[in-house]
Amino acid sequence: MKNRTNHLPFTGRLLAAAVTLALLTALLTPCALGLSLPYPSALFYNDSLVVTVASDEERTFSEADFAAVDCMKVWVTAKTPTESGFCYELVVTVADPAWAMEALRQTPGVLAVERNDRYAPQTSYLVFDRQTLLLPVGEEERVSIAGLRLAEHNYQVLGVAFTLTGRPDKDALRLWGVARFWPETELKEEILQQQPEKLEGTVSESGRYYGLPIEGVTFFEATNRLAQRSAVAAVSVAVLETPPSGTPPYEEWRLSDPAAAQMTLSGGEVAPGFNENGPKLGQQATLLGLRPGIARLTVERGGPGAKASDSCLVIVYQPGGRENPGDVNGDGAVNAADALLTLRQAVGAAALPPAGVLRADLNADGAVNATDALWMLRFAVRKL
Repeated sequence: MKNRTNHLPFTGRLLAAAVTLALLTALLTPCALGLSLPYPSALFYNDSLVVTVASDEERTFSEADFAAVDCMKVWVTAKTPTESGFCYELVVTVADPAWAMEALRQTPGVLAVERNDRYAPQTSYLVFDRQTLLLPVGEEERVSIAGLRLAEHNYQVLGVAFTLTGRPDKDALRLWGVARFWPETELKEEILQQQPEKLEGTVSESGRYYGLPIEGVTFFEATNRLAQRSAVAAVSVAVLETPPSGTPPYEEWRLSDPAAAQMTLSGGEVAPGFNENGPKLGQQATLLGLRPGIARLTVERGGPGAKASDSCLVIVYQPGGRENPGDVNGDGAVNAADALLTLRQAVGAAALPPAGVLRADLNADGAVNATDALWMLRFAVRKL
């Protein structure tokens, strides 16, 4: 069967190639491939806010109460009685946290709004501005830190703390999402460490209890249910904060093969609290290609309670020494298969050998990306 693509005019073939590239790019995004993004999705607890609200009486909350800020979900995480009524703590997820924070601060009854770094785990990360550097011998290129976050706190959710106005009713508590409970008086020394069966379900003289949600119910859902009951005078999520360590801030750069490239650090600022000889943070590395070879550039940034690192593959090559540019898979032709491999390399879905990476950088700009794949497709359609 004849290839019908041959009968298309050149502009039609080029358009078909561009459409193919667009589809490949969409299919090869990190999300579509199930890959981890440079900024892990777990980090984006920033799409939720902790909102403190004062109320004259007991009440419930729903997404409709915050429709003006495009609220997607709301949970009551704490209810506390006050002299004038009640104080509620809410976790609110919104589409635009920065804008919502300012809008909510102007809302009557709202006492405080902050980012939610209390109930969601903070993950430290560091990301270079590139993952692969193609460095010609005798030339220089800079590599810098494009994104950084060091978790300042580590919160562990332990359960639900609540105060009852009367004696505990096990059946009612289960309906409200609590499977097991203990008197809070024994919380610290015995409950968290040993959870002795002899104390489970017993009456607290103070009316304060510590509980665990039933299977399939989150801590937020349990506190949200408990907060709606008048028999529950107060409720909150029980959390334990792991204090930061005493590790001073530092930034360490390493190059695995100094014979292939020479590294020079520049820029950055001295860490707060140190004199001019203290550690510098936020530096960038300038690499000079010395001889053909492969090295790995790594930076580690740390501080009290957290650290993060990233690495960049450095391929040093002799200018003019590349063979068969564009023929990524080495089959002797430049076609859509090479473009596909190039796109996979660009999004981190493939790990080409150094020779393949060099051939994938078709425009020799030192980076492997969709531009190279597009030129491969353009080259391929000219040959159809």
